[in-house]
Amino acid sequence: MSRISWGRDVHTMNDAGVTVRSVEAELTALLGERAEARELLAMLHDQPRHWAVTAADTTLDATQRDRALAAAHRRLAGAPLQYAAGRTGFRQLTLHVDMRVLIPRPETELLVDLVLQACASCVGGTVVDVGTGSGAIALSLALEGRFDRVIGVDLSCDALDVARANLLRLPAPAAARVEWRQGSLLAPVRERGLRAVVSNPPYIAYDEAAALPSLVRDWEPSVALFSGEGGLA
Repeated sequence: MSRISWGRDVHTMNDAGVTVRSVEAELTALLGERAEARELLAMLHDQPRHWAVTAADTTLDATQRDRALAAAHRRLAGAPLQYAAGRTGFRQLTLHVDMRVLIPRPETELLVDLVLQACASCVGGTVVDVGTGSGAIALSLALEGRFDRVIGVDLSCDALDVARANLLRLPAPAAARVEWRQGSLLAPVRERGLRAVVSNPPYIAYDEAAALPSLVRDWEPSVALFSGEGGLA
């Protein structure tokens, strides 16, 4: 499956002789783990995990090296790999992610499949993504579905800023179908006769916080993780 990326910003020559191999060595020295250094480099360039091996002699410019080192230092500070790189893959998209939004999980990709399957028999209509966060679900539905409109709603203005940035990665026809609205649940949606309402809401009980991995508990936004009534509110 092809992916809409942030651009394969790899240069063929530079004056400093910086290569993927040399930057990988610097990242390995910082992180203490070659595999993680390679994965981080691949994520930064929107490439498969083995890219640092197959493209070892590819030259990079100083900006790319500095960006890789900055990402490694964020990782050293404890940031999840996706936050360190500032991006993650989701279905056909490469999305910007940071501490303002939840990191989209692979399991959430199946939620998009369910909506597409449920709405496969008709063309058009409006679908709403409640708690859109990075916009992963809404943008995928706009790109892969046949809806007239996709509305992404979120309580967090910060999250919507991330979603707006990710919308810029969509082709114009799909992007034109997407609209962001700020508010709680379906409060900002006045339309009736919706084709579908989809959500990946907060579902972790507050008293389960201590059991979460620190990469989740200490970095991802609590508003996207925790819910009352045992996580079912």
